[in-house]
Amino acid sequence: MRMNLLCVTALALLMTARTEAAPVLLISVDGMIPDYYLDADKLALKVPNLRLLMAEGAYAQGAISVMPTVTFPAHTTMITGVNPNRHGIMTNEVFDPDGLLGGGWHWYYDDIKVPNLFGQAHAAGLKTATVTWPVTAGAPIDLNLPDMYPIPNLREAKNMLSLARSPRTEKILTELLPAPEALVHMKDDLRAKVAVRFWEDRPDFMAVHFLELDEAHHRFGPRAPEALAVMEYIDDCIGQLFEALRTTGRWDQTTVVLVSDHGFMATENEVRIGVLLRTLGLVKLDARGKVTSWRAMAWPTGGTAAIFLHAEATLDDRRRVDDAVKLLLSNPAYGVAHAYKPAEMAAAGGLAGAYVVLEARPPFWFGKAVDVPDLIGPKKTGGNHGFHPMRPELRAAFLMRGPGVRAHKNLGVVRLLDVAPTIARVLKVELPKVDGRPLPVQ
Repeated sequence: MRMNLLCVTALALLMTARTEAAPVLLISVDGMIPDYYLDADKLALKVPNLRLLMAEGAYAQGAISVMPTVTFPAHTTMITGVNPNRHGIMTNEVFDPDGLLGGGWHWYYDDIKVPNLFGQAHAAGLKTATVTWPVTAGAPIDLNLPDMYPIPNLREAKNMLSLARSPRTEKILTELLPAPEALVHMKDDLRAKVAVRFWEDRPDFMAVHFLELDEAHHRFGPRAPEALAVMEYIDDCIGQLFEALRTTGRWDQTTVVLVSDHGFMATENEVRIGVLLRTLGLVKLDARGKVTSWRAMAWPTGGTAAIFLHAEATLDDRRRVDDAVKLLLSNPAYGVAHAYKPAEMAAAGGLAGAYVVLEARPPFWFGKAVDVPDLIGPKKTGGNHGFHPMRPELRAAFLMRGPGVRAHKNLGVVRLLDVAPTIARVLKVELPKVDGRPLPVQ
């Protein structure tokens, strides 16, 4: 009996040591470009925490994102190691032209079609936490504040939060939120505070998503003074997380992975593919501008616009779409650089099911308007993403520090596909049939 007790005690100690030996903190700064750590001096950026990661760990010249280069598909690739056409999150928003699903974004974890870090960590008995990570509503995560952007109201936000079924999460949020409405319009400093509190519960794997830099880039463009100020503010938020690691005595043993989902392109003129499809009779609207029927529908994601055919589309409908594409490609003034056929999209790993995918010619970008008179909108400076991931401007960021990670190691150009298998190796969990590979950070 005494030997059995000793064996049980030893096993418990080994399990505790395994869990405590390899915690991972995954931080995503939405829309962050590699210049913000590679050229921080040139940009006069005050980002001591980015600099610390670069000095003490490995860094990439850039990370190739996914097709299209938008938030939800990219973040899902980060935790699955496969492309969007495999994990199922191919755009931010649900394609729902008939309104049968009520619209909305891919907020729900059940939409992910493949194994992922959260599920595999949970199955391995590891404790997990997330702060506004996309596609996590209803996920098997111990402490979970899911990404709700752009949730329309407080009631919907509370409904989504209730899927976590975590009294501990509710208690922490009740203590931290200045008002319930903060759930709907959450800022990054509040996300940092929630993450700090979650970290006090000693998760083995925590993922945090900061959003405000993306908003600044859309409004002002990459490297704009206003965007640089937001980057400095987020670096301070990251510093709060690092202090939590030190306070809990886990700084030296924690692997920190800091990534972004995509880069940014400076843009000006909006192209409204839906207007052209409406003019050709492929989309019908009522007096209020609401779609009543369609034969072909444009689904814009900033730098790209997929055109989907209705299940009942005829050969004539296809010919009209083909003619529209030829017209758009015939003149650079229409703002279309390329038209990708399904085989090309399959090779790029995204937007399965589209008849054709158009890519904008910078500084053009694709907007959603259908019920306006003009194909080309007025000039508006700012930034956009969603373009093909092989464009250098769309490269994401990657930094990693922790046990076994070589200091100041230049990884060159990596892929977001590699993030999940790299973290899985640290956590010692299995991710079957991934498209990425663990990065050589040693």
